[in-house]
Amino acid sequence: MSSKEQDHRILIGFSGGADSAAAASMLLEQGLAPTALYLRMGTHADKGLQAAEQAASSLHIPLISLDVSGAFEHTVVQPFCRAYAGGETPNPCIICNPDIKFDALCREADRLGIERIATGHYARIGRDQDGKPYLRRAASLEKDQSYMLYRLSAETLNRCVFPLGEIASKQEVRSYLQERKIAVWDAPESMDICFIQEGPYTEFLKNRGIDPPEGHFVDAGGRVLGVHQGIHRYTPGQRKGLGVTFGTPMYVIGSDAGSNRVILGCEEELYRRIVWLRDLVLTDVGAVGHVPESWQGASVEVKLRYSTGAAQAVLLAPDTEGALLLFDELQRAPAPGQSAVLYRGDRVLGGGIIVGSSA
Repeated sequence: MSSKEQDHRILIGFSGGADSAAAASMLLEQGLAPTALYLRMGTHADKGLQAAEQAASSLHIPLISLDVSGAFEHTVVQPFCRAYAGGETPNPCIICNPDIKFDALCREADRLGIERIATGHYARIGRDQDGKPYLRRAASLEKDQSYMLYRLSAETLNRCVFPLGEIASKQEVRSYLQERKIAVWDAPESMDICFIQEGPYTEFLKNRGIDPPEGHFVDAGGRVLGVHQGIHRYTPGQRKGLGVTFGTPMYVIGSDAGSNRVILGCEEELYRRIVWLRDLVLTDVGAVGHVPESWQGASVEVKLRYSTGAAQAVLLAPDTEGALLLFDELQRAPAPGQSAVLYRGDRVLGGGIIVGSSA
C-alpha cells in the first residue's frame, strides 16, 4: 500500500444509524477511504449488526464487526447497576464512549495500521497554536454531544474526526442521506440507554438482581414522611411517581443509601451553590483526580446535565481528593452520578462525576 493510500484510510465507528452513515458518506465525499467498525456489545447485537451491514453495503464501504461484550458488561453495565443500587443517577455513555467505543476504535485502527478515527458524534476538534487538540462543542447546540465526550484524552482527540460537527440539525442529516438514496435516512433515533431496549430501567435492574427494599421518605430533619419503593427509583428534582401525596408539592432532595432513606423537601430546598466531584479529568492534564495548583480558582462554565445549559462557577480544591465547584448562582437539583462538564466558550476543559452538593 502506498503512503498516499495509507493517508486516505480512516476507521469510523458505525452503528448503522443515520448519524454514522451520514458521517461515513461525508468522509467518502472528502476523498477518504473509510472502513466501518461495528461493536457488538452483547445486547440486541444481531439486530444492530444487520442494520450496520445494510448501511455499509449502501455506502460501498467495508465493515468489521468486533465483539466487546465482555468489556462492556464489566466496564459499563455492572457499574450502572451498582450506581442505581447506591442511590445515584448514572450516565453510562460517559464511561462507554472513552473506555469502550473510542478505545476499541483506537485499538482496531492500530491493528489495521490506520491513524485516523471518526464517529457520528455531534462535536468538533479545535487546535491550539502548537497544534495540540481539544474538544469543542458542535455548531448545533441542540445536537451537541461534547458533554458525553469530555473524558477523551488529548491523545485520542488527536486522531479524531467528527464530520457532523458543523451540521445544523438532525433533519439536515436525514435530508443529506435521502438526497443520496442511502437507505437509513429514516432510521429511528438511538435509545437513551442502548442496553435497555424495552421496559423501564427498574425492570432491567430487577432482572439482574438489583431490587432495593422499601424504606422511608424523610424530610431534611429526619422526620419520617412515608414509605418509598426502593432507593433506585428516585433522583434529585423528581416530583412525580413518589407514590405518596402531601399537602404541598414535595420533591426528591437526595438519598442516603446507608440508611435506605430518600429525602424530600420543597422546591427551594433543591437549590445548591456548591457541587462536589470525583474522578476529575482535565483534557490538558489527564485523569488527575484532584485539582492541580494551576487550575485552583479557575473560572469555568459548567453543565450539570446533558440537557441543561451552562452556568458560571469557580473550580476549587477541597482538603481531600476530588474537586468542588462554587457557582455564581444557585443550581437546581445536582444529581450524584451525573457528570459536571467544564467549558470555556465552546472549548471542553474536562469534568467529573457529581458526588454531592450543598447550599
